[in-house]
Amino acid sequence: MTPLNSALPWLSDVRKSALVVFVAAVLALLMPLWRLAQQAGGLRSTIWGAVLIVFGYVFSAIMPVFYFALFRDEGTLRIPQHLRWLVLATAVVFGLFLAWDLSGRIGPFRYHWKAMATADWGSGSTAVLGFVRDPRTINQVANLLGECSDLAYVLLLVAFFRQSDRESVAKMDVPVSGFLRLVTKAAVVAYGIWIAFNVVRLAGIPFLHSYLQSTAFTTRLTLEPLGHWMLEAAQMLLTQACLFVAPYVVYNSWLRYDEGPDEVLPSPAGQLPT
Repeated sequence: MTPLNSALPWLSDVRKSALVVFVAAVLALLMPLWRLAQQAGGLRSTIWGAVLIVFGYVFSAIMPVFYFALFRDEGTLRIPQHLRWLVLATAVVFGLFLAWDLSGRIGPFRYHWKAMATADWGSGSTAVLGFVRDPRTINQVANLLGECSDLAYVLLLVAFFRQSDRESVAKMDVPVSGFLRLVTKAAVVAYGIWIAFNVVRLAGIPFLHSYLQSTAFTTRLTLEPLGHWMLEAAQMLLTQACLFVAPYVVYNSWLRYDEGPDEVLPSPAGQLPT
């Protein structure tokens, strides 16, 4: 059996792919949440600061909990053809963002690890602890975990696209659990609001940049070009929209209690929708 053939079941099994992305997402969140806890010490003294911290933790946990609920659920997902096209397009766009991000991280990653390879390790455990506690090492590990999480998400999208027709027909009368319904709705609402905020943010950047530029002389601010601000905001909007696709597809694909088993048959596994 070739490696590709052995990997194909994982590319068609939503539950296994959800487990992989759940583990990767949890590992990728450990460092950002730790940094949030370290930097938010001053905010805890105020009520609004504490609310902001709690909101940050809850929002960060929504997608990992969604992946876990998707892994645990054995209900039927019948992804319509137009959503399969959406999933495929999202996988391509998110994969391109991942490749672009990786291309910018390879240089610093190689430079740091080359410096570590030439370091003096004669002091034993002291040198190891210094390497582990080095902020550059922590940043590189955090970036690597984040890239792994993004790659796992692409695999989940591929699994959505390659849903098995036979398995779906066999499970056509199995509704998804209430837990997955609740978590999916929470993810759709939360990320829908977050995407709307990013749309408003993108639209307001030219006005904010113009205002700051008009006061830059008196405040002595050094502003980056407007194009850089717009590019960062657009990238944030597109990446968050890509993350929104998974719960959106699940919400529109589960078997509802008032539907019959012969409705909305899925397309054959691995074939492009027609």
